[in-house]
Amino acid sequence: TNALPSPLPLMKTSKEEVPSWYYASKGKQKGPATETYLQEEIDRGEITIDTLVWRKGMPSWKKIKHTPMIEKMRKRPKFATLASASVRLSKVSPRPNKPSRSMTNKSR
Repeated sequence: TNALPSPLPLMKTSKEEVPSWYYASKGKQKGPATETYLQEEIDRGEITIDTLVWRKGMPSWKKIKHTPMIEKMRKRPKFATLASASVRLSKVSPRPNKPSRSMTNKSR
């Protein structure tokens, strides 16, 4: 018989998980994806806990860190490292502007 190969899954899924999350990445809406897939994307640095996500039943898009999904992510060993790096980066102030000429040329 000429059996066709089964199609490759677009995103990893487990038997227990149903892809239900949509997310914004690089200016595009992606999904549906499972929580496990989103966790793996965070581990790879492709998205962060500040990435916007949505699924059926939510009134609007929210950052991952403002969803129930974050509690599961906090239990992952790699999460502590990623979260602390994210906090450190968010506290870095932007590079200051060069002083204007009027500020450097003091009148005497």
